[in-house]
Amino acid sequence: MQRLLFIGLSAVLLSSCSNDLDINAEYKDITVVYGLINQRDSIHLVKINKAFLGEGNAYDMALVADSNEYTGDAITLAEVDRLDGSGNVVETYQLHDTTIVDREPGTFYAPVQKLFYFRTPFATQLNTGRMFLFQDARYRLRLKVKGADITSTTPIVNDFTIDPVDQDTNSTASRVGLRNSFNTAYGTYEFNWKSKADCKRFVVSFRFRYDEVTGTDTVPRTFVQTLGSRVAASSSNRRTCPSS
Repeated sequence: MQRLLFIGLSAVLLSSCSNDLDINAEYKDITVVYGLINQRDSIHLVKINKAFLGEGNAYDMALVADSNEYTGDAITLAEVDRLDGSGNVVETYQLHDTTIVDREPGTFYAPVQKLFYFRTPFATQLNTGRMFLFQDARYRLRLKVKGADITSTTPIVNDFTIDPVDQDTNSTASRVGLRNSFNTAYGTYEFNWKSKADCKRFVVSFRFRYDEVTGTDTVPRTFVQTLGSRVAASSSNRRTCPSS
């Protein structure tokens, strides 16, 4: 009798099992922030979004702005502080929202998207030009999104100069020459620079501009070629990226 009862209970338990797997957890607000600040520009952009998850195709959800854009008064504080070497606040800049209408179609919604920006006044004049950020300062982003405090701090890459392009060792020409029937090899050139504080990885590329002429029509063309990347061992190492 005990054996029959055990078999009966086992059958009930097995029949109640399910192979369904629910991969969606309960909703949790997760803020995703990207920022782009440029020493040589007075306008700096910050993108504030939220992660999303739900039933259905994630690619379809990504095409809806409401999936990862905050609306209404969800963001109640958005500021950037300039900090001195001791961590004291020297200046505070307010983030303002703006709408971009020319975003290219892709995985996420387009062509309209919301961005935030802040302006910085002229900071200093260096040998390489006008700067709108102080390279010896740190900049701190402060947000309050749905009551949660979000903060991030970054240093500023110290400005550096690129050495003059080395001359082709096989030619006395002062400019880059194109290969033709009289020249059986491309010239070899090098881009040299010294890494500075707060920067280790460098990616080198060049932009080639030319005019395409057909009869009386002239169409400006351009293409960008990536030459490679280098990682500095220290802030004083000289980096070289050869090109041919």
